[in-house]
Amino acid sequence: MKSRWTTWLFTAAALLSVAPQWVRYAGSVRTGDYGGSADGQRVEALLKASTATLEGGPFATVPWDGRYSVAPDRFNDLGTATLVSLWTHATGRQATAATLGSINL
Repeated sequence: MKSRWTTWLFTAAALLSVAPQWVRYAGSVRTGDYGGSADGQRVEALLKASTATLEGGPFATVPWDGRYSVAPDRFNDLGTATLVSLWTHATGRQATAATLGSINL
């Protein structure tokens, strides 16, 4: 019984410790006043993946030299690129840095 309360207490403390950062980040995403990822090249590649989707290109690719490429070394994982492509396909709108922030939340 004691270890159950200890686990709950540590979990609650961890959640409370990140709450101020989450609230600040969520506010920045809502107002569009944040820089996105620290790695601008990856953010740019994800936004280009949205462009490729709008152009009718394959999922999780970027326009490159008249064709489409997987953007090697730009996507840290294909999951985020796929989410951006799916969002763009579903809404028909270009993804923005705020869109990436919302996905990140």
